[in-house]
Amino acid sequence: MKLLNSLKFKYKLIILVMLPLVGFLVLSISNISDSAKAKSSLDLVLTHSELSEAANKLVHELQKERGMTAAFIGSDGKKMQSNLIEQRRTSDRFLNEYSNFQKQFKTDNHELSILLRDIGHQLGNLQSIRTRITQLSIESGPAIQFYTQLNRLLLRISALLVANSTSEVVKASNAFYNFIEAKERAGVERAVLSNTFAADQFSGNLLDSFLTLTTEQKTFLNIFLQFSEEEQKQYYMLKMQNPAINEVDRMRQIARNQAQNGGFGIRAESWFEHATTRINLLKEVENHITQTLINAIRTQDDDAYHSLIASVAFSFVLFFVALGCAFLIAKNVNTQVGSIQNAIGKVRNEFDLTARAEVIGQDELGQIAVSLNTTIERFSDCIGQMKTGSEELASSAEQTSSTISLSTSNLEQQQDETLQIATAIEQMSASVKEVSRNTASAMSATNSANSKSQNGQAAVIHSVEVIENLTHEVERIGEMISKLHASSNNIYNVMDVIKSVADQTNLLALNAAIEAARAGEHGRGFAVVADEVRSLASRTQDSTQEIEKIISELQEDANNAFEVIEESRGKAQQTIDSAKELEGILSEIVTSMNEINDMSQQVAAATEQQVSVTNAINTNVSQIEQRSLSAVSGSKEVAQTARNLENLAVQLNQAASRWVC
Repeated sequence: MKLLNSLKFKYKLIILVMLPLVGFLVLSISNISDSAKAKSSLDLVLTHSELSEAANKLVHELQKERGMTAAFIGSDGKKMQSNLIEQRRTSDRFLNEYSNFQKQFKTDNHELSILLRDIGHQLGNLQSIRTRITQLSIESGPAIQFYTQLNRLLLRISALLVANSTSEVVKASNAFYNFIEAKERAGVERAVLSNTFAADQFSGNLLDSFLTLTTEQKTFLNIFLQFSEEEQKQYYMLKMQNPAINEVDRMRQIARNQAQNGGFGIRAESWFEHATTRINLLKEVENHITQTLINAIRTQDDDAYHSLIASVAFSFVLFFVALGCAFLIAKNVNTQVGSIQNAIGKVRNEFDLTARAEVIGQDELGQIAVSLNTTIERFSDCIGQMKTGSEELASSAEQTSSTISLSTSNLEQQQDETLQIATAIEQMSASVKEVSRNTASAMSATNSANSKSQNGQAAVIHSVEVIENLTHEVERIGEMISKLHASSNNIYNVMDVIKSVADQTNLLALNAAIEAARAGEHGRGFAVVADEVRSLASRTQDSTQEIEKIISELQEDANNAFEVIEESRGKAQQTIDSAKELEGILSEIVTSMNEINDMSQQVAAATEQQVSVTNAINTNVSQIEQRSLSAVSGSKEVAQTARNLENLAVQLNQAASRWVC
C-alpha cells in the first residue's frame, strides 16, 4: 500500500487502465481457448463421423458377405459360391478404404484407440476365416459369429461417436447408432434365415437367434424413430414402402409358423435377394442419416470455426480499441494533470502568478484547472492590492514620521521657550520681592519721616533727601513694573506660540489618527499614540489658557501698581517741591507722609499679591515644562512607531514584490 501511494499519478493511471485490459485479455484468451477447444472437439467428431461412415460402409459389405457365407455353408458349398467370391472383392475394396482412413486417423481417446486395435486384430483373422469357409471347415454358427463380432466392433465406432458428440448432435447420433444396430440385426437375420432356408430347417439355436434378432430390430428401430428428426422418419417410412419389405415379412412369418417342422418351401436365394433389397434400402436410409449427421457436424464445425475467428477478431479489435481509448484517456488525464502540476510548480517555485493551467476538457480535471486558474488570478489581484497598499502605507508612514519629527522639533523648541519663560518669571519674582522689600523700607522711612517731621529743619532736609531717595526707588520700581508689564506681554507672545504649537500638535495627532484608521489593524497602536498626543495637546491648550488668565491678572495688577508708582512719584516730586518750602508746608509733609505710608502699604499689599501671582505663574510654567517633556517623549515614541510601521510596510512590499503578477 505504501509503494502504491508513492507511485506517480501516471503510473497509477497505467495500472488502473492495464488491470481491466489484462483481465479482458485473459478472459478473451480463455474464450478463444474455449472456442478453439470446441472447434478441435468438433473436428475430432467430424473425423470420427467420417471414420464411422467408412466403418459402416465396410459393415454393410461384411453383412452381405456374412449372409452369403451362411447360405454357402448351409448349402454345403452348392449355393452362392460365385456371389460370395464377388462380394469378398467388394468387401476388400471397402476394407482398403477403411484401413487407409484409419491409418490417417489420430485420436487421444483411449477407449477408441483400444477399439481400433481390436478391430485391426479381428480384421487380421478375416482371410483365415474366409479360407476355412471356402474349405467348409467351419460351421455356419462360428462363421456368422465371427462376422457378427467384427461388425459389432466396427459399429462400436458409431457408439463412441454418440458418447463423444456435442450436445447439439448427440440426439441425431443416438438415433443413427440405433438405426445401424437395427440394420446389423437385419444382416444377421439375413444370414440366419439364409442358412435355415438353405437347410430347409432351423438347426441348433438359430430359431432363438432369429426370434431375438427380429425383436432387437424392432426395438432399435423404435428407438431410432423416437430420437430421429421428422424428415428422417419420413424418409425411412418412404423407403419401407418397397414391396420387398412385405415379402421379407411374409417369409419371416412362414419361418415362425413352421419353425418346429421345417419344410418352408422358400429358396435361400429368394430370401437372400429380398433381405438384401431390404438391407440396401436400410443402407440408403443409413447413408441419408450419415450424410445428414456429417453435414450437421460440419455445419457446427464451420460455425465453431467462424465463432473462433469472430471471437479472435472481436477480442483483438475490442482489446486494441479499448487500449487505444485507454491510451487517449490516460494521455488526456496525464496531460491535464501535468498542466495543473506545472502551473502549481511555477507558482510555488518561481512565485509566478501569471502561470495558468491549460484547460483540456470539461471533465472534473478541467473544472479543477479552471478553478486553479481563477484562484491564481484572484490571488494575483490580492497580491497586487497588497503591494499597492503597502506602498501607500510606506508613503503614509514616512510622511507621518516626518510630521512627528517636525512636531518633536517644535515641542523641543517649545520646551526651550518654556524654560526661558520660567527663567524670566523667576527674575520677575526676584524683582517683585525686591520691590516688596523696598516698599517696606519706604514705609519705614515714611514712618520715620513722619515721626521726625517735628524735629525741625534738619529733619525736613533729611526728609527731603529721604523723599528724593524714595523718588528714585519709586522710579526704579516703576521701571521694574514697566519691565514686568513688558515681560507679561512677552509671556502673552510665548503663550500664543505654545497655543499655536498645541493647535498644530492637535492637528498632526488628528491626521495621524486618520492615517492610522486607514492602515486598519496595522495602525491600531499608532492610533492609540496619536490619540494620546492629541489629549496631551488639548491639556496643553487648557494650561495655556489658564496661564493667559493668570498673566492677564498679573498685567492688570502691574498696571495698577504702575499707576500707583506714577502717582507716588508725582507726589514724591510734590514732596520735594514742598520740602523746599519747608516752613510753609511742613504740616503738609506730615500729611503727605501719612499718605505715602498708606500708599506704601497698598504697594506692599499689591507687591505681595504680585509675588503670589508670580509664584503661581512659575508653578504653571513648570507644569508646562513637564508636559512639554512628556509631549517630546510621546512624539519620539510616535516617531519610532511610525518608523516601525514604515519598516513593516517596506517588508510587506518586498514580500509582495517577490510574486510576479
